[in-house]
Amino acid sequence: MQEKTQGRKATEEDLFSATAIDNAGSSNEVKEDKERKDLAMCYKKDLNLKTERRRKNRREEEEEEKVREEEEVREEEEKEEEEEGSGEDGGKGVRKEKRGNEWGGEGKEGGSRE
Repeated sequence: MQEKTQGRKATEEDLFSATAIDNAGSSNEVKEDKERKDLAMCYKKDLNLKTERRRKNRREEEEEEKVREEEEVREEEEKEEEEEGSGEDGGKGVRKEKRGNEWGGEGKEGGSRE
């Protein structure tokens, strides 16, 4: 009979300690879950920031590319105008004075191209 009583007590104690461990474990799990959620939120925010930076950089690159393309088109149009010339010198193509000093020197006014 003692064995049965001791067996019961052991079982009750085991159940109690198992419950205590479960409760302690669940509080640890809650803490771990909260930490995981916090880390996940930080990771998500970090990803969002990186994604936003990539989008911003891509937009800036696209704008720069548009500007470059517009400049190329302008340069091609200017070349075509220079090649066509004014017609006064037989269509040899007269250089027009450029803004600034792109041609070097003082710039040539109406000088024919050689």
